[in-house]
Amino acid sequence: MVTSKIIATGRHVPDFKVTNTDLSKIMDTNDEWIQKRTGIEARRFSDKSTTYMATEATFEACRIFGC
Repeated sequence: MVTSKIIATGRHVPDFKVTNTDLSKIMDTNDEWIQKRTGIEARRFSDKSTTYMATEATFEACRIFGC
C-alpha cells in the first residue's frame, strides 16, 4: 500500500492589498461596519494565475523542507 504524508507547506500572498479603509473611500461604509459583519480586515488581489501562485507556494514549501 502506498502512503503519503505532508512534510511541509508553503504559501504565496499577493502584494496588492485592499483594506476596509481603502474601500470606505469609494463606498458608503467604514472599516468597523465591514469587520463586524464579515470579519474581514483586508483582501489581496493578484494579476498572476493560480498556477503561478501555487508554484510559488510549492517553492516555499521546498525551501522550508530543504528540497
